Amino acid sequence: MKETAYKLNKKRFSIKKTAKLVSFVFDGSVLALPIFLSVYLTGTDRLLKTLPSFLISIFFLALIPYMLILCLYKCGKICDLHMPKRKERIIPLIFINLIAVSGFFLLWLVPATPLLKTVYTIYITGLITLSIISLLWKISFHTSYVTIFAIVFITVYGKWGLFALLLIPVMIWARTELKRHTIAQAAGGVVATFAVSFIILGLNGFTFSAHPAFFEINELFIPVYYRYINSILYPGRIDAMLIFILIIILLSAYKTRLSANLRYSAIS
Repeated sequence: MKETAYKLNKKRFSIKKTAKLVSFVFDGSVLALPIFLSVYLTGTDRLLKTLPSFLISIFFLALIPYMLILCLYKCGKICDLHMPKRKERIIPLIFINLIAVSGFFLLWLVPATPLLKTVYTIYITGLITLSIISLLWKISFHTSYVTIFAIVFITVYGKWGLFALLLIPVMIWARTELKRHTIAQAAGGVVATFAVSFIILGLNGFTFSAHPAFFEINELFIPVYYRYINSILYPGRIDAMLIFILIIILLSAYKTRLSANLRYSAIS
């Protein structure tokens, strides 16, 4: 009996350790490096000229915020580097937001690619949005940063970046396993970040029709038969899917009317 309990405790400890490792390895301050490095190396051959924009992004979104949190932890102002208590988050988040916004204004003074500026905008908009939500609800920043990571890799690498989406459920599991968040709080970080990211990407011209990586994914997920029907029946004018939906609506309406007539006949 004791041996069974020991094995269960050992297994449970191993699971917790894995969840902690996931939380630390894919923390926002760690993910900022691969995110901005991939963006920095894409879309320009002027790497030396745009190097300051990369350094600003890393310093103001990762290094300085991390050093601030580390100092607060060493001084005993917060109980954990990941700030599990919602009340402990307020003051650090105010300073982190100010640091991130300062870096944003500084970014416009140096040469930077449109994609790098867009990703930085997603970062600070998501940060501000989640910070406001945190005043009322303990939403997950970890799942938010992993979502940004996935979206950026999809934007840069197209269909190959889709593999980064697998990190999202892994992070949701890790945060709920450690009891730092509920499933709703972890999923909330994902949903909020997806909404912010696609709005900002769209406003900056990175749309499914204009951006090559998104167009590639769009082509990947549109079924061949759908493209065939759409091109043969209604080339460039009427979407076949809309026709299909309209037929379903008409059939449902006809069925409802038929049922009503049958009931009326039965009563008569």
